[in-house]
Amino acid sequence: MPITTAVRTGDTPSRERTSQLKAPPDILITTPESLYLMLTGSGRRALEGVSTVILDEIHSVAGTKRGSHLVLSLERLEELVARAGGVSPQRIALSATVAPIDVVASFAAGTGRAMRPVVVAARKSLDLTVTSPASDFRSLPDGSAWGPAIETVLREVEARKTTLVFCNNRRLAEKVARKLSDATGTDVPTHHGSVSRPMREKIEAALKSGTLPVLVATGSLELGIDVGHVDSVVLLESPKGIARGLQRVGRSGHLVGETARGLFVPLYLDDLFESAATAEAMREGAVEETRPPDFPLDVLAQQLVAETVARAGDGLPVTAAELFALARKAWPYRALPRSLFLETLAMLSGKYPRERFAALAPKLVWDRATDRVTPLPGARLAALLDGGTIGDRGTFRAVLPDRKTAVGELDEEFVHETKEGDVFLLGSRAWRAIEIGHSTVVVEEAHGQPAPRMPFWRGEGLGERGLSANGSAG
Repeated sequence: MPITTAVRTGDTPSRERTSQLKAPPDILITTPESLYLMLTGSGRRALEGVSTVILDEIHSVAGTKRGSHLVLSLERLEELVARAGGVSPQRIALSATVAPIDVVASFAAGTGRAMRPVVVAARKSLDLTVTSPASDFRSLPDGSAWGPAIETVLREVEARKTTLVFCNNRRLAEKVARKLSDATGTDVPTHHGSVSRPMREKIEAALKSGTLPVLVATGSLELGIDVGHVDSVVLLESPKGIARGLQRVGRSGHLVGETARGLFVPLYLDDLFESAATAEAMREGAVEETRPPDFPLDVLAQQLVAETVARAGDGLPVTAAELFALARKAWPYRALPRSLFLETLAMLSGKYPRERFAALAPKLVWDRATDRVTPLPGARLAALLDGGTIGDRGTFRAVLPDRKTAVGELDEEFVHETKEGDVFLLGSRAWRAIEIGHSTVVVEEAHGQPAPRMPFWRGEGLGERGLSANGSAG
């Protein structure tokens, strides 16, 4: 039976157990990482009948290594379907904020495949306002309009049924939620990548049902989630990107024909100028260009090991020439020099200074006489555990005393500065650390505690494109 695979590229990278999927479904919704796991593990049999691949929010990964990893997986999927006697799956890439269209279309299609960009002429109606919370930023004690900005947000919340407040990082989101909770006398939730998945799903359900008057979020709510009706979006600080601003404001007035309302609330003078310029560019639809990276070799190395392991699991031989041809079909690797490919393959086969990398075990055997490549013991486990471009942020799981129920994640450095008995915020709730282990922090609710500590997460600031190396945000 034909299968439609929808890849949610905007979703947070995950380690779901989709590789254990037995029966092929009619529609499979997955992430780039889970697709990779299925192709590498025993679950690949369920993908042999794939007929269509839908790449949702393609702009969120096209310019990152995560996108390069995804399109290599798609080429592996093509090979799998072809070996099963199927027809090359139709690829459909979707995005409302992407440029240049021909480059991203080529990225999605792969090298040498016909593609046809379809551009919808209609443009979303936008109601954008940039407000200065202070009459003169220069007269403020520290140059920051923090207090007046919160008051501006409160006025917007009171005037609307549902308001979504976007912040550029998790620490700021927690701080804003705390201030709004104190001002309104209700618990204002936060939604970001360090809040546990069950809590995020509960928040999303409340938002979709219309029972949540205000929610503070980071980039975790920009893409791929049906949030229901939102009256207004508040951007606390410039979103640091035109496409990102459009995605965030687009969370309001989400239905066809509705107007998306966005209120920019800058916190300092330079932020005011940046917000004004961003709003003007958003009205013109002048989104930033997306440029895929050129043949990232670390991603290539992971996929070479994974494909070799998968072929061996099916009892199929594979040669270096076949692996090279497979890699060159993916758009970011279309100009991959054969010399770099061979050096990468040699490295995976043990060509590196043993005295400097004594703990690094070879993953493959490359027989240069026959050109055949085979996996070494441990290669399969390494491919399944170490694949993807998910950065190791050094996080601790925050769990309840039952040691099973997770409430979120804490940065390693923050935990090292935390003592048992300390109270901190997570998901806009106050928690007390009662036990700190090697990888977990056992917590209990500490509702009503005065001035709990504000957590921090390293490496979450927005850069030029607002994304980490792995392409994820918030």
